[in-house]
Amino acid sequence: MVISLPVKRSPGVDISMKYLRKLTAEKISSLMIFSAWLWGMFYIWLILMHNVEEKVGATLLSSPFIYVALSVSLLLFLIQEKAGVLKELAIVTFFLVIIFLHLILIFNLLLLRLPDIYDFSFYYECFLIIFLGVTPMYLLLRIL
Repeated sequence: MVISLPVKRSPGVDISMKYLRKLTAEKISSLMIFSAWLWGMFYIWLILMHNVEEKVGATLLSSPFIYVALSVSLLLFLIQEKAGVLKELAIVTFFLVIIFLHLILIFNLLLLRLPDIYDFSFYYECFLIIFLGVTPMYLLLRIL
């Protein structure tokens, strides 16, 4: 005769096990694509910074805010319950790119000059800061 006693579990264990069960191959592959996408965007930024000979450590993208935003984005990306997060995030990114291209065009038309590499590096850094600030908020709103 086997007697089993009830085991008390902490609420945090149940919550984390709930999310671990929902980890699928599709979520992990989407997370890897999202991580590669972020890495590619940062690598392009790094190339731009080296071309304008600016110190990478002195830029805003090397601040702790960016590391926190990246960590929160990846965590929120993992716990998404609705499907299609990567597709929706790609659409949001596409519209941000279109807005920034229009801004570059408008500002340079108003200044009556062609954009140079310094302009592109500035606008791209602004784009990355806005993208990394908007992504966690978008993913959080998508969960709610």
